[in-house]
Amino acid sequence: MTRKRLCFFLLLPLIFSHCKAKETLYIGGLFGIDTSGGGWNSAGTIPAIQMAIDEINNNTEILKDYHLQLLIKDSKCNVGEAVRGTLEYISSGKPKIMFLGPGCSKATMPVAEAIHYWNIVQIGFSNSSPLLSSKAVFPLYFRTNPSERFTNLGRIAILRRFNWKKVAIMQQNNDVFTGISNSLVDLLSAANITVLAYESFKDHPRFALENLKRKDARIIFAFFYPDEHYITFCETPQELYAEYLERLKNSGYSENTFASYGYDAAWTCALTLNASIDVLGKQNFKLNEFNYSHPNMSKVFVDIMKRISFAGMSGQVKFDSGKVPVDGLRIEEKLEGVDPGVLWFVIAVSILGVLMAIGFLIFNLELWIVMIGFSLGFGAMFSKTWRVHVIFLNTKTTKRVIIRDRQLFSMVAVLLLIDVIILVTWQIVDPLTSKVENLTLQVTLEDDTGIQPYITMCTCENITIWLACIYVFKGLLLLFGAYLAWETRKVHILALNDSKLIGLSLYNVIIPCILVIPILGVVADQPTIHFSLSSFLTIFCTSFTLSLVFVPKIMFLRTADGNSVSTATKSATATGSTIEGGQMSSKRLFFFLLLPLIFSHCKAKKTLYIGGLFGIDTSGGGWNSAGIIPAVQMAIDEINNSTEILKDYHLQLLIKDSQCNVGEAVRRTLEYISSGRPKIMFLSPGCSKAAMPVAEAIHYWNIVQIGFSNSSPLLSSKAVFPLYFRTNPSEKFSNLGRIAILRRFNWKKVAILQQNNDVFTGISNSLIDMLGATNITVLAYESFKDHPKIAIENLKRKDARIIFAFFYQDQHYITFCEAFKKGMYGPKYVWILFSGRLQDNWWKVQSPLVDCTPEEVRKGLSNNIGTAELKLSPVSGPTKFGKTPQELYTEYLERLNNSGYSENTFASYGYDAAWTCALTLNASINVLEKQNFKLNEFNYSLPNVSKVFVDIMKRISFAGMTGQVKFDSNHDRNTQRRVAFYDMEKDTLEEDSNSVYLWDGGKVPVDGLRIEEKLEGVDPGVLWFVIAVSILGVLMAIAFLIFNVYNQNISWLHTYLRGGCTVRLRQRARKLFLELWIAMIGFSLGFGAMFSKTWRVHVIFLNAKTTKRIVDPLTNKVENLTLQVSQEDDTGIQPYVTKCTCENIMIWLPCIYLYKGLLLLFGAYLAWETRKVHIPALNDSKLIGSSVYNVIIPCILVFPILGVVADRPTIHFSLSSFLTIFCTSFTLSLVFVPKVDPASASKTKEENARETEE
Repeated sequence: MTRKRLCFFLLLPLIFSHCKAKETLYIGGLFGIDTSGGGWNSAGTIPAIQMAIDEINNNTEILKDYHLQLLIKDSKCNVGEAVRGTLEYISSGKPKIMFLGPGCSKATMPVAEAIHYWNIVQIGFSNSSPLLSSKAVFPLYFRTNPSERFTNLGRIAILRRFNWKKVAIMQQNNDVFTGISNSLVDLLSAANITVLAYESFKDHPRFALENLKRKDARIIFAFFYPDEHYITFCETPQELYAEYLERLKNSGYSENTFASYGYDAAWTCALTLNASIDVLGKQNFKLNEFNYSHPNMSKVFVDIMKRISFAGMSGQVKFDSGKVPVDGLRIEEKLEGVDPGVLWFVIAVSILGVLMAIGFLIFNLELWIVMIGFSLGFGAMFSKTWRVHVIFLNTKTTKRVIIRDRQLFSMVAVLLLIDVIILVTWQIVDPLTSKVENLTLQVTLEDDTGIQPYITMCTCENITIWLACIYVFKGLLLLFGAYLAWETRKVHILALNDSKLIGLSLYNVIIPCILVIPILGVVADQPTIHFSLSSFLTIFCTSFTLSLVFVPKIMFLRTADGNSVSTATKSATATGSTIEGGQMSSKRLFFFLLLPLIFSHCKAKKTLYIGGLFGIDTSGGGWNSAGIIPAVQMAIDEINNSTEILKDYHLQLLIKDSQCNVGEAVRRTLEYISSGRPKIMFLSPGCSKAAMPVAEAIHYWNIVQIGFSNSSPLLSSKAVFPLYFRTNPSEKFSNLGRIAILRRFNWKKVAILQQNNDVFTGISNSLIDMLGATNITVLAYESFKDHPKIAIENLKRKDARIIFAFFYQDQHYITFCEAFKKGMYGPKYVWILFSGRLQDNWWKVQSPLVDCTPEEVRKGLSNNIGTAELKLSPVSGPTKFGKTPQELYTEYLERLNNSGYSENTFASYGYDAAWTCALTLNASINVLEKQNFKLNEFNYSLPNVSKVFVDIMKRISFAGMTGQVKFDSNHDRNTQRRVAFYDMEKDTLEEDSNSVYLWDGGKVPVDGLRIEEKLEGVDPGVLWFVIAVSILGVLMAIAFLIFNVYNQNISWLHTYLRGGCTVRLRQRARKLFLELWIAMIGFSLGFGAMFSKTWRVHVIFLNAKTTKRIVDPLTNKVENLTLQVSQEDDTGIQPYVTKCTCENIMIWLPCIYLYKGLLLLFGAYLAWETRKVHIPALNDSKLIGSSVYNVIIPCILVFPILGVVADRPTIHFSLSSFLTIFCTSFTLSLVFVPKVDPASASKTKEENARETEE
């Protein structure tokens, strides 16, 4: 048994070497699982990723010493949830070495834009937006699925395949689709394919479809939800996919197109980590030691991932360089800091100097305390020398001079007081600020990239003056010290006199400064050298002075008699008087009795922290809101100094720079939440695009957020941003003011031109809804990415005159330069600008973006109306806080001058936002006390507290710097806004009495050609003349009818003839299809009577006409004639005529003409055949021939003319009436007049015969 145990224990090391526990590496997964609120569901990719993770963990060659564990959080395809999940991953548990997901692009972008600050590599598997290809914005983001940029290449290949050269794009307003469309536009331009239209829409594509139809767009790229289509360029291995489907059945999720890409993403992660083991091992680092402060580690991952290549489930997995053709030099800023080696060396030397000073302090405590004063050195030395000078060189008195240590302290205190006065005055009058100064640009021509080095300098506006004052003061002090040293040079008491040492110290300070300070000015742009020289100067001077003063004293005290030294010292510093102990005791007793009263008035206030996010450094692009900070701080100071607001609390504003950038805003928000004391409220980022992801996520931590310059209408959605308020008006209300302008000038037709941006898209969509509700026509809705050339051409083509322009200031130069080039300027154009963020007279600055002069840009701007926020309340009375808005703004400007920031239009809204926060917190104190809660106990897990804040803020109302501050149901500011004066509550536009509109051309432009429709009818005189003649013809036909009835022996066929002619005469008064029926029936009755043998054809014809009426009915159609335009006043008359027509009129009329022509030919044939029958009562052949001639010749002459004058109703009516009346009347007369005489003669003979018979 003993041997077995011994053998077992000997084998233990071998067993443990094989059973070594693996270290766990955590991967943070974000998937859209519950997407019931909208968005794309990526839960179906989880089984594929877990399958890959299991294969990796079971593999003996990949990550042998590590175990991968996939963590899963639901991002819901929602920005807020994705940001929340990211923060939870980062702030809790073990570090996550990599991230997978989220599933949809819109949730991925803010995460990828912020996550690189924690040095985490992120791998996407179903994010196709081309925007994610930007390495400047998403430096640590990779994806295993193809970008839509490459899909766009496939789309262009389709166009080439079918030789399509003209296309259009229609997209739903969405960051993803906008990115796809913009990428496609660039590629189409490079391929010389024309983009006829680029239309976007929010909820309904009605306007977009109308524009596409108007532009005759045939080939249309369509990007919108819910029918997303993906092009797959590779096949998946069937075995792996079959295994995925088996796992899918057990997961409860639905099959997902991107599952194979998720599988490959997991393997990409594992292979990257595996390949990094050796690299990191050389740096003495292991994967399980990963944390968020190792940028070198993420750099290793990125370098490996760029080179990775393997056969995955979706094909060969490898990544491009991330480089796309650039449009110019890409400049990356780089902070030129101090070399770490030099820094640590200086720190080490400084520590040695401090230790040396501490040693000397321990050696001679009394003398060291006396030396504490000005600059911890020279003040003490000079005061001590001054004492020697007074004691030993004062010849004016013979009395004993006693100078105590406290007198020396007083001298040093005076020097310190002078220092304090200078520094405090400096800070108040001209405070120091951090200034960024760019150094020489470092360019790499190979890849068109550049690094812009910059340094930060602590400076102010008048720093030269302040430094000169300090140098003069210190120089005078040094000169005074030199004078004292010179005067006391002959006092030979070493323990008392430091004159020689002071002289050497002065030399030690002045000479190095004279040598080094000029060099520091030369090397100001080289931080390492500058820091090294300045540190050397400081350390050398202080260490040398300390050594020079104290080393000789140490040597002296070791060799001399300590008692004699002590005696000599005491004789020079003995006190001349004493203080009675009883008096001191009574004073101390009185002091302690007063302590409770003092502490009762000095009760410490509890600090409440407000997280402020402002766009300060916006050199990377975006709107700067730093100028609002002084106004907010001014309000905070007033609140803290108030005895009525938050009496037991002290507000402290924390400031972080969001840079008007989504990633920075998310990063700073996470820093606020994850570190320090809880922030009870947030004052939001200055620009809307940075505010939206913060507002969408922050409610998960129950933090109320107050905006002061975010105008996007999208932020009004309480479903998405439930805890967001804003003191500035939403652009939704600005749009009401814009519509009031349209009503003021009676403009009914407008156009919209916007830059592709979420903020401007939200404004445009809100405006379109309001325009539709007020029956104002939107002629065009054009958007653009970089250049508005196509959009300007479309606006000009549609004759848009009143144009809403929504874009950033740099695009104003480009847009109005292009308008000038296209000739789209002059008195008939009006641009309604988004001018709240524009500088005054912005066009007067020559922009490098355009080749137009400022004068040409101004000319392209034509007439313009700017809409902007009210800077101050229009009410002149005092605000709630006692001062008028004008007085507050004057105080703001004073603070602004000391801040180094630029004036900001929204400063007054920032002031009101701070007071809104304070008044809400103050009103909540009593409510929360009833719940046994105090404001300083706030934390992020208290939804009831945020609910209290929201309920109070909804009801809040006070007179602020910008007017009456109150909120509507969407938490938007409800107040006045000035265009002239637009009152949002009354929906009225009130102009000042001195308002003057200076229109180019001297008159109000119109919104387009004012067209008045005019029906071109028949001249009344001609109409009544034709009616009169027609009546005479009808009377003539009736007379012939009576004649025919009276003379019974005349053929009944003549009755038909008269009826046909009568009907033809009556047709002139008929309209629409009756005219055609009357003409055809009259023709058939008239000529059918003469051609009696054609009666069967007549019956067949009537049946044919009935068929036409049923199959293709005649309708009344309006046809516009030539527009008559007056250029002077932009008015026009649109003449139009009404026609009776049908869809196949050109088929039916030839059929009728052919049929009637055959009838005429048949009649002519009969007349020709019976021409030799000489019985006048029976034979009408000659009359038939004359009638046919009477019809054919006029028709041949008149019909072509009728086609030419179809747009002249009077002439057309006159000719057609003449043709009808002439033919029918001539035919009646030709047939009946010759029969009148024979009929009368026959009647006379019959009467005579009857009389004879009687």
